[in-house]
Amino acid sequence: MIPRTGEKAPGLRINPNVFGSTYGLLRSLSSEKRLWNGTLVVSWFWLVGAVVLALLPTLIRDRIGGDENLYIGCMTLF
Repeated sequence: MIPRTGEKAPGLRINPNVFGSTYGLLRSLSSEKRLWNGTLVVSWFWLVGAVVLALLPTLIRDRIGGDENLYIGCMTLF
């Protein structure tokens, strides 16, 4: 039931080089300050989340002396 549509970018070429395409994306994002700041905010959010997820079980078990229930509670709050 979805109507057919044409190609939106028939001349689009995908770059198989991940590093080259990432560099191009970062270069185009850095040219506009608003987009660059948003990219940095989102990147920091995911970085902090990954670090907390990696360190929380060890912190709760070794420093606080908690068990799985405390870990689940902290994950719920986080």
